[in-house]
Amino acid sequence: MSQASSIASMAQRLAQSLGVAVGAYALQVSSVLQGHNEVVSADFAPAFVAVALLSAVSLFFHAALPPEAGAEVSGHGRGK
Repeated sequence: MSQASSIASMAQRLAQSLGVAVGAYALQVSSVLQGHNEVVSADFAPAFVAVALLSAVSLFFHAALPPEAGAEVSGHGRGK
């Protein structure tokens, strides 16, 4: 179980790092598309929207899961 926790922890850290990288890239692209030489406050809103849309894509993957997915882990599957 320890190895599984380590792998899950590493995967979570990797996902966080990729999220930061995607956010920074979206901010830079927003700045370039708006014609700014430096990042200004107006560049943040489109970058936040881009990251939010990317995060929303995960809803499609989670919606496909069966209703009882994760019942054993959460404790709801016990007692049957």
